[in-house]
Amino acid sequence: MRCFTGEECSGWLRDRNIIDLKPGESPYLFGEYELMVHAPQRARMQSILAREMVEWFGPYESLLCWVDDWPFYKPEEMAILSAIRRASGETRHLIDARGHLFLADEVDVLTGFLALLMNYGWDGYFYPQPFRGHCFQTSHEDFVWMLTSDRTQFQKSLDIASKHSLQTIRRTEAE
Repeated sequence: MRCFTGEECSGWLRDRNIIDLKPGESPYLFGEYELMVHAPQRARMQSILAREMVEWFGPYESLLCWVDDWPFYKPEEMAILSAIRRASGETRHLIDARGHLFLADEVDVLTGFLALLMNYGWDGYFYPQPFRGHCFQTSHEDFVWMLTSDRTQFQKSLDIASKHSLQTIRRTEAE
């Protein structure tokens, strides 16, 4: 895992033709199909969902997670995240380097990281490379949001939500 500043995250997204953010602009999601569901409340279910979401992206070379907000954090949560970052050689504070780039061989670290963000209720935006129109968000409002431009991928998100009885908040389909 490598950590990036907001500017480096913007550059990574722009260089891969995913989104072109203006300086200081926050990340956002897009897609013709969206499914927003309540996040599971139990940690074990969050871990299972995290594994399935990483699989949902399909094969990727790298995946950027941009942590954008952590309004209700507790010191022990920041301590755990900081320890994970230090294990990868990162010494900057989260506020200074919010981006986390995971390579394909770091799937277990990515899965655990995603589960932690759901558990902590932190806002994280996930973008895989190569980008095939699928993106994902965790939120401090206790939802997970899957967006895609692919009908088949959208059906997979519906299947995941149904399998885990996740309550739908919003569902939008392209016509």
